[in-house]
Amino acid sequence: MSEQTHLKDMKQDKTIFSVFLFFLLTYVITWGWAFMIIYLFSNIYQLRGYDSFIGILSTIFVGIQSFGPAFAAIIAIAYFEGKKGLKKFAKRLINFKVKYCWYLLVFFMPIVVYSIPILINLIIGNPSDNNYLDVSTWGISLSVIITNIIFAGIAEEPGFRGFAVPIMNKKFRPIVSGEIGRASCRERV
Repeated sequence: MSEQTHLKDMKQDKTIFSVFLFFLLTYVITWGWAFMIIYLFSNIYQLRGYDSFIGILSTIFVGIQSFGPAFAAIIAIAYFEGKKGLKKFAKRLINFKVKYCWYLLVFFMPIVVYSIPILINLIIGNPSDNNYLDVSTWGISLSVIITNIIFAGIAEEPGFRGFAVPIMNKKFRPIVSGEIGRASCRERV
């Protein structure tokens, strides 16, 4: 085996190991935080909700665990690629590949989808006698949507789609990479 082939194999092993480290750290950070909240700070866990300021702070404190994949990606990149890799990762995160109107569509789509049955119900005469203009009765609100965007899109996607999937796609076919990611997410939930 030539020296160049040997170096290429070592580099590929290093990238696969970085993905393995990423998944390991994701589990440790996410579940470590969850167990700490549930067992050490159970009172905070019970206070979570959107009805008070303390409830919102508790929800954020509990929701920090969803940043496990992002933190794991940053740690793995810093360890394997250093500052140069972190700068490249940050540039990929702010590089928007679609027009802004699609981001607005994704943000407002849950509101639209939720509003359609309410409008239909109001058009046919509101047989359930619900006061739909009373925001406190809604099953979804702006705070829930914002929380979901922060804790799902911003917290998890940089780790999985921004770090693990591109590396796995170099080694495996995209369907295999997707199945590995899906299996890891299913086990994490």
